[in-house]
Amino acid sequence: MPNRPNALAQSVMIALDGESKCGKTTIIDYIADGAQTAEPGFNRIIKISAGNIYRAAAMYKMGLESAGIAKDHFEPDDAEPLRAILERPGIYDILQHDKPIGRRVSTVAKMAGIQALCETLFVSTVVSAYHTNGGGNLVVVDGRNPVECLDRHLVIGQEDGQIRRNSIMPVYIDTPADVAAARMEGDFDENVAIIIRRRTDDATRPELPAIRPAVMLDDFDAWARQFSPEAAGREGLAVPYRLDNGRASLEDLEQFGLAAAKTALAVAHRL
Repeated sequence: MPNRPNALAQSVMIALDGESKCGKTTIIDYIADGAQTAEPGFNRIIKISAGNIYRAAAMYKMGLESAGIAKDHFEPDDAEPLRAILERPGIYDILQHDKPIGRRVSTVAKMAGIQALCETLFVSTVVSAYHTNGGGNLVVVDGRNPVECLDRHLVIGQEDGQIRRNSIMPVYIDTPADVAAARMEGDFDENVAIIIRRRTDDATRPELPAIRPAVMLDDFDAWARQFSPEAAGREGLAVPYRLDNGRASLEDLEQFGLAAAKTALAVAHRL
């Protein structure tokens, strides 16, 4: 999204976690839309989807196959072709909605080397977005265990070039498989089977399986208080807010996006 220069110097990151087809794409858009209405607002509002990196890998593999080139694993040298795909104009929406890519992404995500490669790209993209133009940005990311991933790569901390621990606002989107299936196009039973298979694959893959947070907060206000001035001395990462997307209407999600964006802006001004 375009620059919106103001006095903010500190970026804030809202990190969305959740199982496959839980609604992360819809909610990330509502948060970004909510942040756009705030004045004075963030310098930039940047959306980053870890899933799109895997989809770019699927797109890359499909292109190689079309050229008659077999590929059975990924390695560090594949990073640059994936970056090139991710930098194409309009690629975010293409990767999100292209059905052939969507059908291949779960299979590609099981290939040797893919987890390490995509994690490295995700981390470098998030850190770059957080610090772009000197900060003051809202970075909204989605993925499987995104905060744990960033922490494992040692980019969370108080040093220059790191992501400040108290600027990370984690959210877990909880959506039952049948509810997610009902919101998709196509046959309901087939959708349920696809979602369950994807979620099982994510949770049981041998390399970095997706894990549901052990502790979450169901009350938005209790979650937001973790980022208040009174909690400025809090040590450790914030406890995720559990967004119940099983019963939420689109209006509820829109209100959540606005409330989360306003909370993030307050955090940015305080920091």
